[in-house]
Amino acid sequence: MSDTIFQTLCDLVKEDYEKTYAYVDKNFKFIRTLTSKVSSHLGCCPGKDLVTIDEKGIQYHPSAPNPDYVCVTDDGYFEFKVGIFVEVPAFNLNNCGQSFYDQGLIPSSGVFFIISTKQEQDIFIVKGVATENGQIVSKDFKINDSDDSSWQNFLDSFTEAAREIFGRNLEYRLSNLIKKLSQQKEPFGFF
Repeated sequence: MSDTIFQTLCDLVKEDYEKTYAYVDKNFKFIRTLTSKVSSHLGCCPGKDLVTIDEKGIQYHPSAPNPDYVCVTDDGYFEFKVGIFVEVPAFNLNNCGQSFYDQGLIPSSGVFFIISTKQEQDIFIVKGVATENGQIVSKDFKINDSDDSSWQNFLDSFTEAAREIFGRNLEYRLSNLIKKLSQQKEPFGFF
């Protein structure tokens, strides 16, 4: 007996479901692999020193299967935030005052990077971070999940960007503050 038209439609939808699930699963597997490789490359503890964060600021263990920390962009990329936390004793504001904090002069103890991935045939395009002339910029990397050597440029660039941000010492922060304040404040006279 031949299939009814309705059964054919049901089969089409079922096949589409299966292909969509496979696509999503492959992308999430890649994202978990990416965060695992970053964590291993940095030598940090996933879930403690390295986390993924959703739009509401909720932290997830990077290997968690929870898809809420990923959003799909208009151009089809799976976008997520990776946070690196350096665990040191909290900076003591009593030594310098609230204004020091308000002006962004305390050292960074964490950084968030936005990373986007998109599967194209057998490779993934990863929009990651890199440094150029001391500036953090977005850069595309082509990674073949089955070729470990294809990860190296991405991992090195990620590490260099993290070093750049964590290396922004007090002199750097003061210099930026002075530039900002000199652009905002007009000299004034008085009687």
